[in-house]
Amino acid sequence: MKDAYGQGRRLSAAHEAAVAELLAKAVDEDWAGRVWARDTSVWTSDPSVAELIANRLGWLDLPTYFDDEVEELEAFAGGVKD
Repeated sequence: MKDAYGQGRRLSAAHEAAVAELLAKAVDEDWAGRVWARDTSVWTSDPSVAELIANRLGWLDLPTYFDDEVEELEAFAGGVKD
């Protein structure tokens, strides 16, 4: 069976249902918003694990550090493209 993008199904109906259920749960529990808010309870309730996770969420701020680098990165991308 093809999806809206012309791709064939890669999951069984049972797995597809399980994925749909998890996606609904992710939306209902606002996982994306909670990740951006650095809410480590998305992954764990263990304080020591939460501390490790919190320490690794710095990548969420990376776009703000690249504001001064956009021109250089676009030039690099153009060079690669050419």
